[in-house]
Amino acid sequence: MQQVDIKRLLEEDKVTEGMEVPYRFGYGFDVNYSIKDGLWEEDDTIRTWKLCITSPGAYSLNFIFEELLLSPDAKLYIFNPDGSMVYGPVTAEQNCSKELFLTDLVKGDEVIIHLAEPVKSAEKSTFKISRVVHAYKNLFIQSEQNKMNTEAFPGVGNALSCHNDVNCFSEWQDESHAVAMVLLASGDYLCSGSLLNNTAQNFRPFFLSAFHCVDVNENGVLSDNEITNAGNWAFRFQYKKSCNSSYVTSHVTYNRAFFRAAWQDTDFVLMELFYRPTTNVDSVSYLGWDRSDNISPFATGIHHPKGDVMKISFDEDILFVNNNTINWGSINTISPVNSHWVVDYDNGTTESGSSGSPLFNSNKRVIGQLHGGQSGCAPIIKNYGRFDLSWAGGGTDDSRLSNWLDPGDTGEMTTNTVTIPPLKFSVNSIHNSITPDNSYQFSLLSVRGLMPEYLNFYRWKWYVYETNGWKEQLYAETTGSPQSVSLYFSGNTVYYGDVYIEIKCVGTNSITGQSHTAYANVKCRTCEFDGYAGGKSSSIAYPNPVSNILNIDLDQTVAQANALESVTGAKQLKQDKTFDVRLYDSQGNLLRYKKTKGGKVEFSVSNLPNGVYFLHIYDGTNEKPEIRQIVVEH
Repeated sequence: MQQVDIKRLLEEDKVTEGMEVPYRFGYGFDVNYSIKDGLWEEDDTIRTWKLCITSPGAYSLNFIFEELLLSPDAKLYIFNPDGSMVYGPVTAEQNCSKELFLTDLVKGDEVIIHLAEPVKSAEKSTFKISRVVHAYKNLFIQSEQNKMNTEAFPGVGNALSCHNDVNCFSEWQDESHAVAMVLLASGDYLCSGSLLNNTAQNFRPFFLSAFHCVDVNENGVLSDNEITNAGNWAFRFQYKKSCNSSYVTSHVTYNRAFFRAAWQDTDFVLMELFYRPTTNVDSVSYLGWDRSDNISPFATGIHHPKGDVMKISFDEDILFVNNNTINWGSINTISPVNSHWVVDYDNGTTESGSSGSPLFNSNKRVIGQLHGGQSGCAPIIKNYGRFDLSWAGGGTDDSRLSNWLDPGDTGEMTTNTVTIPPLKFSVNSIHNSITPDNSYQFSLLSVRGLMPEYLNFYRWKWYVYETNGWKEQLYAETTGSPQSVSLYFSGNTVYYGDVYIEIKCVGTNSITGQSHTAYANVKCRTCEFDGYAGGKSSSIAYPNPVSNILNIDLDQTVAQANALESVTGAKQLKQDKTFDVRLYDSQGNLLRYKKTKGGKVEFSVSNLPNGVYFLHIYDGTNEKPEIRQIVVEH
């Protein structure tokens, strides 16, 4: 990319400094890269495409894809050269022929875009990269001032020092599970918002944010193009920092949404996410709300200021409404009298990027979303569009909340927050061996997080894998309560080493997309070699379990292969081969990546949650990787 005039950009930002508008962090280069660019490599089974993009001085890079059409088995990753940050996999599930696809931010000024798909795939992936965003503001680490004094400056980004990390307030954890940072369609601005419950309790992912986050030309009227662009937003959930530490927790980003309603008077917009948020690590919440005009004795706000980790602010005094019109200055819009709650924060604050974040009353129900206010730390005045007025809004379906959040016209004045806990379970492992052409009984054990009132939403799919990591067919499917299944192991399949069972919980409503993996260490009685030594070698990754540094000794792999060759005839691994080492989580997300000619590889896992992970080692000559199960325990 060309040189970015950072000085000019920062001068432009001073015009809106202190105003709670979408937060600009990057400069977008309009480009026209396609699958025809980059470098293709191909072996007998996999073809890979790589494109390296560099923008000198960028703190991070993110991208906008158009006409993203990946083949059914393709996986797209974006990562920095040292493998410290990996985005992906993007799969065919995210295909969009007309919409935009926004990636999350990848740290550094150089990244590699990597596509892999089977050579035999009947369909070939195609896409166009239309924008590269150069981050001239650092959203990842503390500023130099912050680094020198982590007690006085507890944030990790550019937000003010007077913010409170939400994870320091355990009583607000359920509500925080619904709040997200929003990457706007241009790829270089940020807002905030939250998931809302509805009276049907059907977990439709309605998302409340600010009208002015959509109204990019600031004229108070949404054009068709602005509405279309809002549908291309990306939503980052669970972006938090552990209390009193610099450890940033894992987060997840969802792409695209449907525009449902908006009204300029109260500055609200209601979107509906294209995907229903789910997670195996943290809960997902849908916030309760109060559409009455009751005045709360105190209030709380949760938000993402300046793209920082999630923060929380407190007003300990009674709320009041604006008794004068609010003129938003250079934004060229005016809010009517009585349209906003006026909040006088006593602890914490909000900033640009916090726009659209929820305001909670004393009963922890949403009563508005942030529009703006004064700049600086508490005590400070902020203005939130009133939820109770947004309920009827402008009187039409696309300008009010009522028909979306009360689809059955029940007339209910309030709803409560509903939290879907992460579903966790294990599977029995009583079978010490398996014999071909026999069936074995497996049962789910220690099921936690099951919601009995939504039992009909659960569907359980059972898969069997071998240690080489290649998925077998779907073996069984059950509905409702967790059940035992009988899995038949065909004599046509060679099983060796550990065989493990994967159970996916899927459904059509609240639990859609939740996928959970449990394992049974099932040893076969007669392990057959199929010409691939790597999958049968002893452990080459240590320590295991691991809490800090995972060591992978590739030379040991070579030595074991040489020892096996004389007995099995298996193909010998050569030290001059290029090893491709990858660490995945249980959902198939690539977390660490390294290419090397041999020797030892070290992966830091100190910031990974406790759980089971999978190490894949390719030697460049075999279709199937060697796979090791890695347990992270802190």
